Amino acid sequence: MKNNIAGRRSDIGMNQEELAVAASVSRPHLSEIENDKAEPGGEVMLRIANALGVKVEDIFFASGVVHTQQSKQAI
Repeated sequence: MKNNIAGRRSDIGMNQEELAVAASVSRPHLSEIENDKAEPGGEVMLRIANALGVKVEDIFFASGVVHTQQSKQAI
């Protein structure tokens, strides 16, 4: 599953350690999720999205599937 966690973190000035603490996940695990090396479960996706102040679908998406917001941004 692809994600835009790092982009959102950058947008709000949050580093990986701060997000890991806010989402109650380890920093190494968060790094693996950001780099598509680990698949987060639903609860972890919710905690990350909540910590970033966005909806899950705003930062997580299936590869090869274009989300409505993504296609609007590409135009």
